[in-house]
Amino acid sequence: AWLRSTEHEVVNRIDRRLDLATNLEIETAEELQIQNYGVGGHYESHLDCARVSVIYTAILRFIIINGDQSAYKELGTGNRIATVLIYMTEPEIKGGTVFIDLKISIPCIKVNC
Repeated sequence: AWLRSTEHEVVNRIDRRLDLATNLEIETAEELQIQNYGVGGHYESHLDCARVSVIYTAILRFIIINGDQSAYKELGTGNRIATVLIYMTEPEIKGGTVFIDLKISIPCIKVNC
């Protein structure tokens, strides 16, 4: 589920705290995403960023349509600067977030970020 700050006061408080903790403007962030993987569930390995070709395609399309090169200013890079995970529960059986290239796993600990 994707939740907006305007949908619930708890979501709004979380967004405000993340704004203060990261010094990033929450207005430019994606909505809060809630995941429940269940027993044995997982999320496939992925990168939390847009690939360069996607960014350049969007910029080129902007230049062609608008006839100018202000695309970087108008579109930005489209990439995420940060990803924050907050564990709402602690699994009975081990679980965590794995960073494959770093060869580390961060365990799920309730209310940790």
